[in-house]
Parts: sequence; C-alpha cells; structure tokens
Amino acid sequence: MATKAQLDRLKELIAIQLDMCDREAWPYLCHMTSTPEGKVQVENMVIQICSANGSSVGSALDRIERMFNPNRIED
Repeated sequence: MATKAQLDRLKELIAIQLDMCDREAWPYLCHMTSTPEGKVQVENMVIQICSANGSSVGSALDRIERMFNPNRIED
C-alpha cells in the first residue's frame, strides 16, 4: 500500500502530465480532463492502473486514451 507521500507525489506527476496534455496525441483524454470532475476521474484511473501493474503515469494515460479512442482501441 502506498504512503500518503507516495500518493501525493503520484498525483503531482499526473497533474504535470495533464497540464501538458497534447490534443493531437490524446484527444479523448484531453477532452475528458477539460472539467474538474473529468480530471478527478482520470486521476483515479491512472492511480488504479499504476497500482495494478506498476505502469508509469505516461503509460497509464496512453492506456486510458486507447480505452476511449475508437481509432486506437486494442484487443
């Protein structure tokens, strides 16, 4: 289980990545994070993905984009 400090650091890294959201690379993800509620939802998804398999924040964000973008869905 992650400590509060680790979780806070992970949230900082997520915020940094989302602040630099590239609409060309991640159009669905950037759209999702255009509202405060969407940002919280994406943050929670990233935390779950990172916790489940040790992914980096960038990999988790890319995975979320692939989940929602019909042009990038993988089997």
